[in-house]
Formats: sequence, structure tokens, C-alpha cells
Amino acid sequence: MKVLFSIFIFTAFVSIGQTLEEADQLFNRYEYSKAINTYEKHLGNNKLSLNQVKNLTFSYFSVGDFDRTYSMTDSLVKSSNIESFFIYAHGYSAYAIGKYDVAKKYLTIYRSKEKNTDLDQLIKATEEINSWNKEPIEYLSSFSNNSARAESSVAVWKGRLISLKEKGITKTAESDKLSDLSSSEFLYKVPYLVNSSDSAWQEIIIMNPPIRYMTLNAISISEQGTVLCNVSGYDQNGKYVEPKNYIGMLTDKLTLENLNLFLPDDSLLFTGIAINQSGNQAVFSAKSRLQKDSDLYTSELIDGKWSRPTLAISWNTSGNEAFPVFSGDSTLYFSSDGRMGYGGLDIYAAQISSAMDGIVTHLPFPINSASDDFGMCKINSDSLVFTSNRVNGHGDDDVWKYIYPKIPEIVIIKDSVDTLPNIPYVSVKNMVFYFDFDSYSVKEIPDSLSEFISFLNTKEAYKLILVGRTDHNGSLKYNNNLGEMRAKAVANLLIAKGVDSNKLQLISKGKTDPIVRCSPCDAASNAKNRVVNIDIVIP
Repeated sequence: MKVLFSIFIFTAFVSIGQTLEEADQLFNRYEYSKAINTYEKHLGNNKLSLNQVKNLTFSYFSVGDFDRTYSMTDSLVKSSNIESFFIYAHGYSAYAIGKYDVAKKYLTIYRSKEKNTDLDQLIKATEEINSWNKEPIEYLSSFSNNSARAESSVAVWKGRLISLKEKGITKTAESDKLSDLSSSEFLYKVPYLVNSSDSAWQEIIIMNPPIRYMTLNAISISEQGTVLCNVSGYDQNGKYVEPKNYIGMLTDKLTLENLNLFLPDDSLLFTGIAINQSGNQAVFSAKSRLQKDSDLYTSELIDGKWSRPTLAISWNTSGNEAFPVFSGDSTLYFSSDGRMGYGGLDIYAAQISSAMDGIVTHLPFPINSASDDFGMCKINSDSLVFTSNRVNGHGDDDVWKYIYPKIPEIVIIKDSVDTLPNIPYVSVKNMVFYFDFDSYSVKEIPDSLSEFISFLNTKEAYKLILVGRTDHNGSLKYNNNLGEMRAKAVANLLIAKGVDSNKLQLISKGKTDPIVRCSPCDAASNAKNRVVNIDIVIP
């Protein structure tokens, strides 16, 4: 699901040798991975024409191989009259591999040349990305059942992942389940329930499908079994049927029955859908027929009737908002390319209030990457899955799993008491991590953190207490949880930098023990209270 600018597709005017002709054909059929393999056989022999070099570069970019994209565009952008796309690809790939000065230079050139304001957020991110919180990458893995075609995570039902897998058929054998889909005449997506170990995929059968040759673009199931799904495909006459939303029920046999149109609206083209755990709120991704990018819309079940979809204004940007997924009733995950992020579609979390105006939080690396990341599904408190077309996958879109590193149990302090009254400790005054309002992403890393970690590693018996705090806004329970998330964020950061998790104890004091005691509190005081402090336990 590569989101690309409108660009010129380059084809080779002259092919050298039969294999290069085949590479050109593969490229023109968008079989970029196969085209790369063939082009690369002749790259070292200088047999590729300039247009074929451009084809290869474009293919690297399309599959998300930004290291090799950068090495190719580094030469191409020095050529006179180079197409604008390669200026963009050079800047974007530089951003993806951490060369932020180069990225800013070439993305700015492209923006000026093409008058494209879509890059404003990405250019701004080149100045801030080094301060963003990151998770350890070694806890990321690809699903074993990923294939050369698309698999995607779309929802969680009763603790199990709902995933879509791409299959193919031909006109002569409608029921063929082809393993090599390159010869398929129609590709379609089938829903599965997947267990946590990724070893068993159980297909969800659709009885009496509303479209003859049907593909599921999205599916979501409430805890009670109410199913909302987005369906498109071809009818028996070969006419394309645009995506529409349907509602039904899931039976014990994992069978979808009695699918009926759900909130039809001819003015909008729907692509994604999500229903919350309680089954009384739905979120759609859709766009008007005159609109380039998709937005999020919401609907509520009131007195047995679903309300007309309305724009979720606080979540939407000038870019794409898509792939909504509920986690329970209180959190909505979705992807956007209109906010500051790592590039492509990034995943964000919105805390849902009754007004559907919750604050949006950006998820850290490696969950987000410079490729497209979407379909975020929280399986439990320790693990999550999502979909990405990043390089080193099995093919197109792949499902990835992330298991958070084990961190100590949180202790919630509900009143103003000493942290650990019976254990001697000292507070590290210059080791303070600050946070924005209602956020648990570390705002900035203390300058002396590396020096402090080096010191800590020489003191094997020393342990740390991470104390999460909040400002005075919000309820006691909410702030206790927010302080917990902040302490976890700092713990994950320290673990990623080599601190043994056994050295850490986490405490949330929420708003009960502020650094600055104030009444009333102003913005400056509140900012000083949104912190995680570090105490050293000295044996």
C-alpha cells in the first residue's frame, strides 16, 4: 500500500538482452521486486541504460529499500535536468536512513520546485526527529505466515487478531487458491482469525456474499459479534462494485451471515471501518468524490439507530487519515500522512472522549518507520501487531509483531507519601524527563544521560526508581495511569540504551506529589510537573 506522489513512470527505450527486456516488462507490470532481481544482474556490467537505472531506482524506492535508493539517487541528482521525482526520492531516502541535513536540503528543493506543501510536516520533522522516543528494535518480528502478497492486520476480537490475506483466482477456475498470484486475473482479500502464536489461521466464511467476486477491504467485530465490514469487487457481469459498508453478525462457526448495507452514502467513497468493543460507536475512513485524501468520520448508535457519519474534525489533517482500529472503547488507532512522523503513513493513537476530540499521540520507532505503517492492533498489554510495507518483509504488505521488553511492575502512589521510606535513595537532580500535556512520549532526552548510564554500569549494586508525575488537570485515576505510562516510556528508553531492566523500579505518583506546588497553577508550573524523575537506590 505504497502512498506515492503523482510521478512519471520511466520505461526503457532500448533493452540489452532478453533478461533486461523481461525486467522492463516486470517493471511496467509493477512487479518491482522481481524487476530489481533482474536489473541487478546487469548493474555491475554497466549494461543498464539511464532509463533502466531510473527504473531500478524507482523500484528500490517502491519496495521501501531506502539505503539502496539513496545510493542510486546520490548520483542521479547530480545530473542536469533530472526529473523532480528523484530529487524527492533522494531527500526522502536520506530522511529514512538518518541523514537529516541532506533530507531537509533536497525535500526543500523538491517542495520549491513542485510547489508542494504536502512536505511541510516532513521537512519540519527533520529538525525534531532525534528527540523522539524510540523502542528497542530487537523485539520486532515478522509473522511467519507472511507471503509474497499482502497480509494485513485489521482488528482484534476476543483477544485474537483479525487479519486479511490476499488470494487469487482465474476466470477458468473461480475456486483456485493460487499460491503464485502473478497469473491471477482477480485478487481478493479473505478474513481470518489468528491465534497469538501465528501458527493457526481460521478463515471466516461469508455466507451469501452480496457481491459475486468480493474482496474485504476492512472488517471489525464488537465483543458481542456485531460485524462491520467494507466490501468491493466485481459482479457476475464483470462490472466493478465500489467499496460499501455492510453490517452483519458473526456466529460461533466463524460465519458471517445476513450482510446488509450499513449507512449507505453516495457522496462518500468509504475504504475503512471500525467498531468499538461495546458496539455503539463506529469510525470510518472515507473521502468525497472530489477529494484527494481520506478523512475519519464517526457514527454512534443512539436508541437503536446509527447516526449519519460526521467528520471527526480534531483527528483529520490536510493529508490522509485511514485504517481506523478500536482498542476497547477508549482508544482509536489510525494512520496518517498529514502529521509529523517518520514518513509515509504513520500510526497514531487517539484517546476517545464523549466528544470524540481526544488528543492524538504518535507511536514510536520501530512501530512507525519511513514506509507505510497501519492496522495497529493491541493484542494485550505486552504485545501488538501492525501492518507495514517496509523492506525486509516477505513481499507486499506484511504483518509485524512487537513485544515490549519486560519492565518492572508499576507501583501506584495515591497520596503524598515518601517514595520508599525504608530504603535509602538519592534523587538525580539533572536527570529529568519532560512530557507534553496528556502525552507519554519523552519530549527531550537529558544531555547527561549517556554519562549517567556509563556511571550506573560501573555500580552493579545500584538500582533506579523512575517516578512518573503529571500536572493537576484531570482525575486522580487518569493521572495515575498517565504517570505510569510516562514511567514506562522512560524505562523502555533506558532499556534500549543498555540498562538492565532488573535495575529498575517504576512508580506513578500522578498528580499527588507535584514538583511545583501551586494554586492556581499556570502553564509554566504545569510544564514542570509533567515529568519522570530518577532516584538512585544505594545499597
